[in-house]
Amino acid sequence: MHPGARVIRISAVLLSPFVYLIGRVQGNFTVMYMASLIILICNISFSFEKVRDRIAFLCFNGTFFLFLTARPLTCILRNIQWTNIGYSYDADLFAVTMIYVSLLTLYVSASLTTIDNSLDTIVREEQSIFIKNIQFVSFIFFIIGFVCSMMEGMERILFMQTHTYVDIYTGEYRTSMPAVVKGFIQIMKPCMCIFLATLPSKRKSCFVLAAYLFSTLPSLRVGMRSPTMLACVFIFVYYVLRDALRKPNEIKWFGKVEKTIVVILLPFVICFLLIYTELRNGYSSNISSKMQNPIVNFLYEQSTTYNALVKFWDVKDKLPQLEFPGYLFGYAYDVFFQNGIISGLTGVSFPVGQTMERLLVSHDLKLHLSYAVSGDMFFQGHGIGTSYVLDVFVDYSWIGVIIFNVIIGWYLNKVKYLLSKHWILSAMILYSLLTIFYIPRSTALEPFVFILSPYFWLGIAICFIGALLITPKTYQNESKYIGRIHSKYIK
Repeated sequence: MHPGARVIRISAVLLSPFVYLIGRVQGNFTVMYMASLIILICNISFSFEKVRDRIAFLCFNGTFFLFLTARPLTCILRNIQWTNIGYSYDADLFAVTMIYVSLLTLYVSASLTTIDNSLDTIVREEQSIFIKNIQFVSFIFFIIGFVCSMMEGMERILFMQTHTYVDIYTGEYRTSMPAVVKGFIQIMKPCMCIFLATLPSKRKSCFVLAAYLFSTLPSLRVGMRSPTMLACVFIFVYYVLRDALRKPNEIKWFGKVEKTIVVILLPFVICFLLIYTELRNGYSSNISSKMQNPIVNFLYEQSTTYNALVKFWDVKDKLPQLEFPGYLFGYAYDVFFQNGIISGLTGVSFPVGQTMERLLVSHDLKLHLSYAVSGDMFFQGHGIGTSYVLDVFVDYSWIGVIIFNVIIGWYLNKVKYLLSKHWILSAMILYSLLTIFYIPRSTALEPFVFILSPYFWLGIAICFIGALLITPKTYQNESKYIGRIHSKYIK
């Protein structure tokens, strides 16, 4: 990128606080929002400087805009009132300020991280026999998990023939699959990430990623969009990262063909999501009118999390005051003690669905916030969701939001570098990428709680031990490095 563009971007970032303060003094939320829009554009410009290296940061800003920032913009463009519509002035002020502070700290963190990235990148040069065997074992167990996942998916589809979409959330659906089948389902994603972490060929990766995308279709069929959409984003990011990590003489991972496919499919995906949302909610009569301006309507429909910010402020005093681990770390606590292995060892089962029993034991802010807003309608499947910024704010206020965004900005800008390291670390990075782009609409620690999941480490153990068993003894001295991959430094 031309040095002048960088100067303009930095100048815009420095100007944005003054724009925000002018809007704050005038009580003009539109001007305050423009400060956030300036930072968002700067984040995107920063990402495109080295788009292959910063693709994770770019996609995160994209989902941040889609879930948290797009609704005010679409309302401004259509001259629709978007503040003072049933919420307090302080609630609107909180939402706009939260967006600005989060985007600004993301930019500052990623920019400072770039200085550290001036070091040479480590690129894997060759694969050992042990790593190839890990790749083989992880592929086998991924396929087993995929088959089991499709079996459970068909069970949900059959359940939906006599039930509604919200029945899944109210706890009426319980799988009847045997424990061994549910176990294989749980290790499917870890094994997929282990497989991809070994840097397989493009053909092998394409097959596994296509199978993973296909495994999300039963969820799409029963009314859950996010698994399929997150799978698409993950596949896109993985392809771009592999293109950045490839050696000069290797085949391109994200060339003209892949770029053409993305450009062609994107409009169809937007229209599909609009139609899908309307049909799921039973408003099919509105489809034709919304297709007249599909992009604006798509952005408006997807940015419902902005409402969660304003509603949170007005009901925050109704939320239970949880002792440590609170809401932020409490989610990790719930995940650890409610998984099948730990529950089996302790003999304690935890309630599921949107029920009072679950509210009494859960640390999930999404549930408590939905109940505070919706009241008894919560038990009928109604909810408003949450965002990672709310999870952090409710426990650690503004300083927590700043620190967490600094960590996220650093992490997203380090993804490519971290993927060139050990296969276990690479698998962990890839696993976090499965859900990190969704946290603007979900729980803050969702991308990282797998570290506490016995199933993730069970997948690691299975692949390691399986590879060790089939590796010839003459190569088993490699195992003391747990499958270290030979590397070299390149400019």
